[in-house]
Amino acid sequence: MSKINLNTLRELKSSKARFFSVTLLLALAVFIFAGLKATTPDMNQTMRSEYDKTNLADAQLNNSLGFTGSEIESIQKIKISRASLKVSKRLL
Repeated sequence: MSKINLNTLRELKSSKARFFSVTLLLALAVFIFAGLKATTPDMNQTMRSEYDKTNLADAQLNNSLGFTGSEIESIQKIKISRASLKVSKRLL
């Protein structure tokens, strides 16, 4: 065995608790990462189905001063496939 391998084994023998704690933290991080990667597609599918079921808007436009008539016309010309557009003509 080379001297570096002997030194590494000697370090592991002298600090077993540190080795096991680092190994445990690494395993925990891997499990969390794998779990999040596995559940992401299901979460996206659930989100999309709930949005479709509740007819949630894809966009919401707010303007504190209200929209002018020309702005409303230009907004209504935009093709929106999933939601109906509702624009308020409220003015302060």
